Amino acid sequence: EKEVTLRDCRALILRSPGEGDAEGMLAYLRQTAGETHFLLRTPEEVTMTLEEEKAFLKSCAEDSRRMMMAAFADGKPVGSISFAPAGPRKKVCHRAEMGVAVLREYWGQGLGTLLMREALDRARAMGYEQMELAVYEDNSRAIRLYERFGFKHWGRVRRAFRLEDGSYRDDLLVGMFLKEAEDAEGSRP
Repeated sequence: EKEVTLRDCRALILRSPGEGDAEGMLAYLRQTAGETHFLLRTPEEVTMTLEEEKAFLKSCAEDSRRMMMAAFADGKPVGSISFAPAGPRKKVCHRAEMGVAVLREYWGQGLGTLLMREALDRARAMGYEQMELAVYEDNSRAIRLYERFGFKHWGRVRRAFRLEDGSYRDDLLVGMFLKEAEDAEGSRP
């Protein structure tokens, strides 16, 4: 558990969510999904039961190869970041895949930077060699954040997402080699 202060002076607690946070995490998932099209799911697709969410949070906490961290304001989640192995096979165990989301009210306050820094530090400590994620092509705020941390564009999936209005968005695949980024960091974002 760690206390952090945002640009607007709001104090938050960063910690791994536990089973007792399941109800708040489900509400957070629904809210983030409804605030932007940049996430894979829609609010109605957050269908886990309270018991399923508790079991999921417990499994995350017990898995030595996964990490989930959330930022809490007044006991409620307002942002989260997680990563997990790219797959169960030996040939890909050096790779991790990341996801991050922040409530719109907290955009532009440095929360994404705080979450990214914590996650990348943990990934390095856990022995991962590279971090990967996918980002909507029109999510310029997130793309700038990832680039500041050293992520590079590795590929693109054309028309990966079809939005409710019938328009399409490409999915940008970005990644970074954690050891190289650590060596080149000097001053971190």
